[in-house]
Amino acid sequence: MEEAWQYTCKYLKELDIKAMDTNMALQVKHALDLPLHWRAPRAETRWFIDFYERRGDKNHLLLDLAKLDFNIVQAIHQEDLKDAMRWWRDTGPGNLSFVRNRLVTSYLWAVGTAHQPQYSCTRKIIAKAIALITVIDDI
Repeated sequence: MEEAWQYTCKYLKELDIKAMDTNMALQVKHALDLPLHWRAPRAETRWFIDFYERRGDKNHLLLDLAKLDFNIVQAIHQEDLKDAMRWWRDTGPGNLSFVRNRLVTSYLWAVGTAHQPQYSCTRKIIAKAIALITVIDDI
């Protein structure tokens, strides 16, 4: 697999990006920046929606559905984060002056672990666990 990655990178880097289609050049540059399997799926979704919107042969209905799905999932994530922030404020760790407030960072780690909308409870638990580990580290 490593050989295939090295060969592909070498081949793509040798391509004349200026001579190819703008959309293709953008995809090649994006692929060379960071492999797809290393990216956060929801962040990659946002990038692809923006990319697909620039295409001339786009399907407007499909684009609208993708945007709607992205916005619904983003609203779910925002509600989860509100619940976690309420927990942080009400339970006490947030009231300690020497403790870092890294709840949003903890939640983003949780989103990277379980990004699907149905895993709301999992994200909240992971974010709380990471936040508590940060509190323990600060103590």
